[in-house]
Amino acid sequence: MSIEAKKAYVKELLHRIAEYDDKEAFNTFFSLYYTKLIRFALLFVPSKQQAEDIVSEVLIRLLKRRTTLPTIENFEGYLFLSVKNQALSFIKHTSSRMSFHAVDPEGVLLQSEQVNPERLLLDDELRNLIHQTVENLPPRRKMIYKLIKDDGLKYKEVAALLDITPKTVENHLDIAIKEIRKSVSFYLNGKKVKTVLEKIPQNLIFLCVLCTLV
Repeated sequence: MSIEAKKAYVKELLHRIAEYDDKEAFNTFFSLYYTKLIRFALLFVPSKQQAEDIVSEVLIRLLKRRTTLPTIENFEGYLFLSVKNQALSFIKHTSSRMSFHAVDPEGVLLQSEQVNPERLLLDDELRNLIHQTVENLPPRRKMIYKLIKDDGLKYKEVAALLDITPKTVENHLDIAIKEIRKSVSFYLNGKKVKTVLEKIPQNLIFLCVLCTLV
C-alpha cells in the first residue's frame, strides 16, 4: 500500500470511528499503529511497560474525542507528537532518564510485480536482508528511517518529534540508505559469483579443489 493510499485508508477508518463508533475500524486502527507507537515511545522511556502505558493513555484520549478525529490534519504526525508529549510528561513526573531501547519493528518490504519463482525467491531474500540491515542500525537512525520511509513523515516533522534539526534527520537517513545499498550490493555481487560458479562443470570444480589440497 502506497503512503497516499494508506492515508486515505486511515482517514476512512477515522470517519467510521467518529461517526459510527465502529469497533472493527478501531481494532484495525489499533493494529496499524500500536506497535509503531510503542517503538516510538521507547525512545523516551526505559521500559516496554511504561511505553505501553503511555500509548494506552494517548489512545484513550483519542477515543474520548473521537468525533473530532477526521478534522485533524496530518493525523500521523499528530499521533506521534501526542505520544512524545505524553512520554515527556511521564518523564517529568517520574524523573526517569531518557534512554533508547529497540523492540522488534516491522520489516521493510520490497514491492515486486514479477511472478518468476526465482525472482520471487530473490525478492524474499532481499526483504530479509533489508530487514536485517535496518534492524542493525542504531536505534535513533532506525526510527528516523522508519518514520520517513514507512510512515511518510517529512524531515521537519521527524525533526520536531525527536528534537533535532532537519539536517540531522537528513544525515541519519543518508547513512541508513548507504548501509542498505552496501548490503544489497554485496549480496547481489555474491549472487553473480554464484551464478558463474553454477556454470562451471562439477568435475572441473572438484579438480580445482583437489589441486588446492595438494
